[in-house]
Amino acid sequence: MKTFIQFLNESGIEYERKVRWTMAKSSASFDSIIVKRSKGKGAFSAHDVDVSLQANGQLYDIEIKKNTKAQMGGISVNYTNGKFDIKKSDSFDDETIKLLMTSIKSKNNDLDKVIDFFRKNDPVFKHNANVGFPLRVSTQAWDEAIKLGHIKTLNNSIKQSSNFINMFYKSKGIDYIQIGGSGLFYMNDNPLGLNIPKLKGEINVEFRAGKSGVKYNKQHDYEYSTVVLRLQGRLQFKGLSNYSLDNEKQTKELYHHISKTLNKDLTSISM
Repeated sequence: MKTFIQFLNESGIEYERKVRWTMAKSSASFDSIIVKRSKGKGAFSAHDVDVSLQANGQLYDIEIKKNTKAQMGGISVNYTNGKFDIKKSDSFDDETIKLLMTSIKSKNNDLDKVIDFFRKNDPVFKHNANVGFPLRVSTQAWDEAIKLGHIKTLNNSIKQSSNFINMFYKSKGIDYIQIGGSGLFYMNDNPLGLNIPKLKGEINVEFRAGKSGVKYNKQHDYEYSTVVLRLQGRLQFKGLSNYSLDNEKQTKELYHHISKTLNKDLTSISM
């Protein structure tokens, strides 16, 4: 039986394949269109671009998401010496991890204050190999930190607008995004002048500090719990486009529009 993560992985890959297949089939009407397969492994791989459209000698990168609520899941975060380190996870692809890391940079001061509290008030603190999270704490100091409201400052939801998402993809040189069930959108810019809407949406990220059960260190004779940082996130997209790259008829119409606008057939599609 497939695990849920395997299902997400495979369904994401299948949707990318569907979009590529539709684009390739639609290109049959255009003699100068060439389709090249990406070397990446699909929706959860580390490759940077899902598909690139080359028109009039210029490349236009396109991101592919399988639905309007892409990349569900949770991930652990390490924090040491003012720097975040998000562990690799099948729940998020590499680009979404980068997006999440950008979202939580504002938490540095709060995290440093919590670390400083345990440094000054918790005898267990000295047993931490690294100053940061994951963090070993005593139950008493943890309860006191909650009582004083220190932990509450870490536990919050971070919401970023579509402008944040659009600027993030702009930094990657990506202008367009294809979303299953919604169609094709432009993000920060629409260099091809396509008759499609601008992407609207948001990213919701829940940032939490959680404590494990109590353990006993026999060698040094002390009890402790480990506090870990977790991120739960989801990209939520809104709206419906006039065109979708998983629809052959609509894809051909887009090709015709681009050819007419540039007064030249598409030179190639590379994947």
